[in-house]
Amino acid sequence: LWTALLAAADENHVTADSVSMLSEAVAAGKPVGIIPVEPDPTAANELLASRYPEGLRDLRRFWTSLEQLGLAGSIDQPRQGNFDHPLDTAVAAIRRIMAAP
Repeated sequence: LWTALLAAADENHVTADSVSMLSEAVAAGKPVGIIPVEPDPTAANELLASRYPEGLRDLRRFWTSLEQLGLAGSIDQPRQGNFDHPLDTAVAAIRRIMAAP
């Protein structure tokens, strides 16, 4: 249902706190506007310390990558980019591995 709603929309605006939601919005093939959030490192460190002992993941790198690749924009200027379908990417990788000596 969620992906059908994303695909039916003219544009999708998604809060920046979820990599999954942003990824699904981009995959829907519609313009995406990122709704900025302010990271709370204190709360996040307490919550995620056991999950990510190497340190808190910085989502700003993900947001920047989406914007640089043209896959998402801002609230005022949503963007729609093109990317290879994940299944096509996986199939190509498997074919390369199987073709290797």
